[in-house]
Order: sequence, then C-alpha cells, then structure tokens
Amino acid sequence: MIKIVLVNLYFVVRLFGNSFYSENNFNLPHCGFDLLIHQKMKNDNNYKLKMKNIVSQSKKSINPLSDDDVYKIPVVFHVLYNNDEQNIPDYIFDEQIQQLNLDYRRQNTNAIDTREVFFDIAGDAKIEFYLAEIDSEGDSTNGITRTFTQNLGFEFIEYDDLILGEITLNNVKKSNEGGIDPWDTERFLNIWVCNIEGGDFGQIMGFTYPPIEINTALNFTSSDAQPIWSNFSFQVEDSSLQGIVINYTAIGPLNPQAEADGLNHNDLGRTLVHEVGHYLGLRHIWGDAILNNGCEMDDGINDTPFQANFSFYNCDFSMNSCVDEGGLILPDMVENYMDYSSEHCMNMFTVNQIEVMRAVLQYARPHLFTIDINCEMGDLNFDGDININDIIEIINFVLGNNFYFCGDLNNDSVLNIIDAVLLVELITGT
Repeated sequence: MIKIVLVNLYFVVRLFGNSFYSENNFNLPHCGFDLLIHQKMKNDNNYKLKMKNIVSQSKKSINPLSDDDVYKIPVVFHVLYNNDEQNIPDYIFDEQIQQLNLDYRRQNTNAIDTREVFFDIAGDAKIEFYLAEIDSEGDSTNGITRTFTQNLGFEFIEYDDLILGEITLNNVKKSNEGGIDPWDTERFLNIWVCNIEGGDFGQIMGFTYPPIEINTALNFTSSDAQPIWSNFSFQVEDSSLQGIVINYTAIGPLNPQAEADGLNHNDLGRTLVHEVGHYLGLRHIWGDAILNNGCEMDDGINDTPFQANFSFYNCDFSMNSCVDEGGLILPDMVENYMDYSSEHCMNMFTVNQIEVMRAVLQYARPHLFTIDINCEMGDLNFDGDININDIIEIINFVLGNNFYFCGDLNNDSVLNIIDAVLLVELITGT
C-alpha cells in the first residue's frame, strides 16, 4: 500500500510540475530555487516560515552602515569537470564577475531599456564581487579551483531523494560524493560549476539555498494575528551547503559552451545574477506560485507587481497578468532579474529588492563582505569621540548578534564581548 501511495505521489509531482513550469513543456530550463522550497517543506514544517523570516527581518532592520557603502564579496568558483568541455577556461570567470558588477551596480548597457513605469524604482545595489585572492587557509589563489570528477554530471533530485525531500545536487558540494568541499561559507561566496543533468524536473540551470541563519523565528501573519516566537530557536542548514550551483553552459557571457544546452536566452551571464539574488534573500517575482496563482502570492517585495507566473523566457513587454493592490494596473516586470525571462531583456533590481539584499548581507551573512570604511575604530556612533555611548552601541550590536566594522577592535571579523572589553580599555587607557 505504501509503495502504491509513493508511486502515485511521483506521478502527481510529474503532472503538476508539467503544468507549473512550462505549460505542457516540462523541459523548459529554470533555476532550482522554487523546487527547493517545495522539497524542503516536505521534511521541515518551519522551512517556509524560516525563509520568510530572513526577508522580513531584513526589511525591518535598521542598517547602521551607510546606504552609500559598497559591499564587496569574495567569490570562489569550484569547477567540477568530467571532460574538457566542462572545464571552463579562466577568462569566463573574469567575464562573469564583470557582469555581476555591471548588473548589481546598474551599470549594465541595457539599463536604459527599463520601461518608464519602472525606471524610478530601479536602483544600484552597491554590491560588488571579486575573485578571492586569499583562500580559506590564508594562501594566495586566483579564486578558481578545478577538480576532475568521475561523475558525468550531477542530477538535481533523484527519485529516492524526491520521496525524502532532499536535494541530490548537494553531492557536488561534497568531496566524498565526487564533488568538492566548500571554502568557509561564512567568508566566501562558493559557486560550484558543473554539468547539472536534466532529469524528472527538466533542465536546472542554477540552484541556491536562501540565507536562513537567523535564530529567532518571527511572526509573519497580519498585525492582528502575531504569535510570540521570541523563545523559539532553530538551526536550519548545514553551513557547508551554503552557496550556488550553476550549470557549466550558463556561466558567464562569451562562454564557448553556451550553445551546448541548445538555448539562446541564457548566454549573457545573468543566470548567476539571478541565483545570487536568491543567495541574498530574494524570491522569484511571481512569489513561487504553483498553477498560475501568482496573483494571489507575493514575493515580499512591495515595488514588484504581482505576476501570475514567470515570463516563459521571452521579452513580451505586453504581459499584464494581474491587477495589483488597490486596483493598480502595472505590467509584468519582465525586465527584473528575478523573473524567468530572457537574459537579453533583464536589466533591473528594484529599490526594495536592493534594501533586502543589503540587509541580508549585514544580518544574515555579516562576515561575507567588506567595505571601504573611513571611521575611527571604536567610534560606533560617528560623533567624533570615543566614550560611554560607544560602549552602549557595541553592547547592543553584540546582543543583537550583528556585525559592525568600526567596532571590530581586534580585527577578527567577529563582534563580541572581547571587542567591548577592548573598547572599555581604549576609553579608560588601561
């Protein structure tokens, strides 16, 4: 009886997957984020709450850093290859980093193509990326590792893992499974580049775990229904799974293998721009809705219009699938990096999306980035004086498990009670 139920479940997933992802064409390529959400919710009833938590926490957080600070993220690419075609050359990764920086700084050449209705809410995220120069062990690196694997490819979800709610593709992050272990995921953006095999879920081009390292679950119901979660804590994900996996054909512009997947809408390096958005806490703009009910779902971002479904990898600017709140009529935001549209018309993040990504970096991935700072060490309130008020500030940061560069007196990338003691000693001269 159990086997019959499981087999029926399998075919139900296939049936509804076909309807959701491609309107009777199940093999349209996509990123694995929405599948991840539905998979993880199978064996973790709080997973949806935890995901919404990071977005809500980020939107409500008061950012002590300046809005003008540019957050700089070190990147390591782990290339897993079984043949020469999969062993992507170094220059592709330089081009990919450049594309990330152009798009996240809104310096992309097609920024001028943002439609007038959305132009005022398109913004510069002030987030930049660079190939890591020092590895986890403190040695010099070019930010690229290369590992031969016996695996011809890595499947997204095998049948057994489908039933268990697990992600088979995580094997690429494990040396003992034919992949490669990550560098310190708190200090590096790890990106695994490999052959993601097409399977029961079609061709996955990229896959990312969202940031979910906040230990306090928040209430996401309306203001009239807010249970107290302050005494509830959780540890959600193995930190070694944090990072991005991307298909070797979709990495970078100018990729000589771009045509190997038979697609022409994902050759500009924006698959990774999209996946980094997930890594920094963003949802798909249609709210990862199932069966075209995106008009009833929300991505948690106020300035992205409701959208019934993804844009089916085209640039149809006439699409207007939902009526927004208050009867507002806005077209589908096809140009948003978090849609499934052609990379040739993607050109923007919204102001509210940027707000979330920057706050996610500060509060969920605080050791990942650096900034060029101009502050006196210990002057946490920028009043030009180091005194008792700065001690109060640093204690608040420590208790809130937040990080602030000007308070890191021992330069260990962690803000804790040791820094508070050092600040007291600095003030008292002891």
